[in-house]
Amino acid sequence: MLFRSSEISVEIEKNFHWQLQRAADSNEERHMLRTANLNIYIVNKPWGYEMIWAKTPRYVGKVLVISAGESLSLQYHEKKDETLFLESGEIELEAGTSFNDLKKLKLEPQKAFHVPPGMIHRVRAITEARVFEVSTPELDDVVRLQDLYGRENKESVAA
Repeated sequence: MLFRSSEISVEIEKNFHWQLQRAADSNEERHMLRTANLNIYIVNKPWGYEMIWAKTPRYVGKVLVISAGESLSLQYHEKKDETLFLESGEIELEAGTSFNDLKKLKLEPQKAFHVPPGMIHRVRAITEARVFEVSTPELDDVVRLQDLYGRENKESVAA
């Protein structure tokens, strides 16, 4: 079953309150309060911004908000493994195993795409787009092949 953003927010809030009550009941309150206060931060990018909402030693969760007509770098990752989920908007995904075999694919809302290490890829927003990205934690693992904004090959936070 697919949920709209507002429905997901309600489910998250219900789940959070249930976990908090469970934590209080089982003397885990300190752990749950620490979990509830995770650092969520915004990283401005030339194409829009990303909100990093989960960062652990095992995975990272982000929301990329890409302005209409803007593109991320044509890039690949040596170790980072990621999956993209288009929540809203319209994007064109360019992907392939080499520079010469790149294919373009329009990704529809509520669809996902897996980007394994080594896959060359770029996202371009046709309309403003919200993309959820879940990945392994190697945020600085970006090898840029092309960048419209003149950024260096690697930077501390991806794309």
